[in-house]
Amino acid sequence: MPFMAQPMAMCAANLGTVGKMVEARRFIAELQHPPSVVWIDPEPMGSAYAGIGDEANALIWYQRALDERSPNMVYLKADFIPDRMRQHPKFQEILNQLNFPR
Repeated sequence: MPFMAQPMAMCAANLGTVGKMVEARRFIAELQHPPSVVWIDPEPMGSAYAGIGDEANALIWYQRALDERSPNMVYLKADFIPDRMRQHPKFQEILNQLNFPR
């Protein structure tokens, strides 16, 4: 079975958002050790951490996604997962760097 990093990260994000932290953390733990040939897109990982309320790790992954030019960053402004983080200055800085229209 192929390692499906992005769907796993989004499952973790959504599970965390609805309060199923144990299940969400299982997905995140599995994502911490991907096969060596698998690239983990940092944006869904940021959302996975945002979903469980881990702002520090979410911001690290979102910054990494910005630095690596993750194609999924185009969804960041409209994504409901990081809603709890919207007022965080670092999150606002990341959004500003994406140059979304205001």
